[in-house]
Amino acid sequence: MLRGWVLCAVLVAGCGPIEYISTVTFQATKAVDRARKAGAEDRAPYEYTMASQYLHKARDLAGYSRYEEAVAFGKSSLEWGRKAEAMCVERSSRPVEKQDE
Repeated sequence: MLRGWVLCAVLVAGCGPIEYISTVTFQATKAVDRARKAGAEDRAPYEYTMASQYLHKARDLAGYSRYEEAVAFGKSSLEWGRKAEAMCVERSSRPVEKQDE
């Protein structure tokens, strides 16, 4: 019975880093990379900056073992990264308007 409680406590204590790895290391990092590759630095600079700065803050907090806060920043980074990529796709699919000289 005691072994079961100890095992449960170990698993619960390990959830923060596991969720951090899933959210920040995999999902948010890939979203920011996809946005950068889509040209977000030029086409969606506000959204791209938000995504990259939230990702940076998430990594910083994880360095202090503040995983719950790091995951929250990671989720914000993921959201902004997806917005930046979507804006790039939308803006690149629009026809270029010619200006009269």
